[in-house]
Amino acid sequence: MAYVPRFAYDIFISYARADDEPDAQGVQWVSDFQVYLKRAVKQHLAGYEPEVFFDSLDLQPNQMVDSVLTNARGSAVFLPIISPSYVERPWPNDELQAFSIAVSEKDRIFAVELLPPIGDYPLALRHLKRKQFWWKDQRQGSAPRKLTPKAKTRIYMEYLEDVAYLIARRLREMNEAGAQELAAAPNRRKTVLLAEVTDDLWDPPTGAGISGAIRFQCAAERGLSGNGSRLCCGVYLRSGER
Repeated sequence: MAYVPRFAYDIFISYARADDEPDAQGVQWVSDFQVYLKRAVKQHLAGYEPEVFFDSLDLQPNQMVDSVLTNARGSAVFLPIISPSYVERPWPNDELQAFSIAVSEKDRIFAVELLPPIGDYPLALRHLKRKQFWWKDQRQGSAPRKLTPKAKTRIYMEYLEDVAYLIARRLREMNEAGAQELAAAPNRRKTVLLAEVTDDLWDPPTGAGISGAIRFQCAAERGLSGNGSRLCCGVYLRSGER
């Protein structure tokens, strides 16, 4: 169950499969990141474990597309892991577009940059802040280098904690707003009223006829019907045959 009411997931992690391949040290960057992130967000939510959508399957074209995109639309926040592969692959861009179309609040996107893209950023990310998980030192070479749990570990964990804190803060805001909406929603409980029996079923107190009088009394104080309406029905036989 998601922490934020009315959402299927609290966090949707969008990434390119190529970015989760094990490196020379055995680090699967995205898989490891989502594990640490989930733990850190849980701490900032006072022990409540967030519901995270992390698709570790290697999907083929047209396989489970609708399901994944529906989950993107139904998530409270969206976390894209940007890289050259992310920008150029269709799958991550489809997920980003699905969320961006469904959600107007841009502060629900928390972009993490694993490596700088070669081309331009997707339109939905061009004007957003991005947490940079790479570094570059001209003295040690020209290629950007990833921060990982095994390379510059301290900086990696500090940056991850920053992302987790910001996400948890936004989830708290959405949780509180959702709780207020639920509290302010109109009372949907129903009271079912049954009409008084007609004269042909009403017998005088002599007891002659079908069972005298059958009276149904329904109220909202007790009981619960299958559709969520509170219902209490009592059947009283005033006199006559059973």
